Amino acid sequence: YQRRVRGVSISTVMFLCAFLLCAAASAAPNVVVIVADDLGYNDIGYNNQDGEISTPFLDSLSEQGVRMSRFYGASMCSPARAALVTGRYPFREGLQGAKAIPSGATMGLPSSSTPLLPEAMKEAGYDTYLVGKWHLGFSSWKQAPTGRGFNYFYGLSGHGFDYFTHMNSPSKQRSRDGSSRVTRNAASTFDLSEHRLLDSGKINETGAEELLRGTWGVHAERLFSSRASQIIRTHDVTSKPLFLMVCYTNPHSPLQVLDEDLEKVPAGITNNRRRLLSGLVVSLDHGVKEIVTALKDRGIYENTLVVFVGDNGPSMMGGSAAPLRGGKTTIWEGGVRIPAFVVGPGIKSNVTSHDLYHMSDVYPTIAGLLGIPYTGGKDGVDQSKNLRVGFSSPAPRQEVIVDLDRSLERSAIIQHEYKLIVGDPELREADINSPPVSLRNLTSLPFSSAQLYNLVEDPGESRDLYSASSTKKNSAIALFLYFRLIQYATGDVREPLVFQRRMERAVETVDLSAEFQGMTQVKRLRPWLD
Repeated sequence: YQRRVRGVSISTVMFLCAFLLCAAASAAPNVVVIVADDLGYNDIGYNNQDGEISTPFLDSLSEQGVRMSRFYGASMCSPARAALVTGRYPFREGLQGAKAIPSGATMGLPSSSTPLLPEAMKEAGYDTYLVGKWHLGFSSWKQAPTGRGFNYFYGLSGHGFDYFTHMNSPSKQRSRDGSSRVTRNAASTFDLSEHRLLDSGKINETGAEELLRGTWGVHAERLFSSRASQIIRTHDVTSKPLFLMVCYTNPHSPLQVLDEDLEKVPAGITNNRRRLLSGLVVSLDHGVKEIVTALKDRGIYENTLVVFVGDNGPSMMGGSAAPLRGGKTTIWEGGVRIPAFVVGPGIKSNVTSHDLYHMSDVYPTIAGLLGIPYTGGKDGVDQSKNLRVGFSSPAPRQEVIVDLDRSLERSAIIQHEYKLIVGDPELREADINSPPVSLRNLTSLPFSSAQLYNLVEDPGESRDLYSASSTKKNSAIALFLYFRLIQYATGDVREPLVFQRRMERAVETVDLSAEFQGMTQVKRLRPWLD
């Protein structure tokens, strides 16, 4: 009898173990997308050339997957984030040029006839979370993250804020602790929100005072990393798989760094801005490690797809894109070519891909890796086979439109190793009054200002191949790429968005229950149109 009981017990245990292993293997993978802010090509350890950046965890993590050496975002944050969630080029949304959606803007990312990435993930059965920076509109609940597919949002609506007070107008004082971070500027507003979308469709919003008192003096990276880790540890993955986006503000200005992170900065950096930015990158490395550690502690890391991307090139306040030319706001390589890698089940390990990738590819590639229908924009390319089973020839993406305005005054296209720039690569805004191009007025286009570069031989864009001494081959390449730009410019290009600011309506004054940090009131940003 005892043997029978033991035999049944052992076989039952073996059956249950086999069942659970099969269930785990067939469970839908979780997805974590991590976005860094203003992270230059030279601002991550595995690309760094000056010995001034240390990211040991990011380096180690990226070795477990595929690093993408030719991954393109945009020249500013809002256009890059728009491409990420839509699967479309930013000029389709009116976000061409070095354009960012300002706080208090009456409009944001235009509504789309196709689902956004978080909406598609929700439709596929995922529970969707956003922690960190949004920056795609906040004037109404329909524009807020919980109106665009996320079930939960904890973070900031605008471009950036004080890392310690989470006010959108940081003080000039650059102390690294939270003790003296009160911003007396009357225009300063508290830009930290927490929203949860209830099953009823209503929004559950955490009060401003509760958030203020609970977060004051805590560095934003630690705040976001802690919240992301908490979500991972508490989410019921047996009920719904997890889709989590963590959008850090690191290493975007202001350059406010914790002492413990600054101590880990490589020695010998003489430029103080570079030193402080390096500290914010150390902080970023810490945050990603905390998130991955939470995945491992929960036992779901092996079944989680991790995507890491920047958004645009570095600010010149300490950032670096070396050996690339230019930085944030430009369409030189340094302004748009950013660090990126992907790790997860079925992904190749310890591989560097030199194929073309664009931010709009993230959405269809996630769909391809998960085996779910892709219903987003048509500009994005599904790179899943390229990542999962080796690199195909030809590569899935043959072309990238770096930027495009309807008058071609600031536009660029890449095909294979060649890049054509037309107009001024450092022009911040397209001229919204210029007439659209047509195939009949080619003589009016600024082809005389065209520049052609071979990015494989000359990644620093120092030798213009389209000049008075240009060969027939280079002239033909330049002309062909020029016609490709014209084809796009005469197609689906939305008029550049014109943002009107209504800060006086976007700001709500909250009376505090008791004096806090010398304040009896706090102003905060929140949706106001509905």
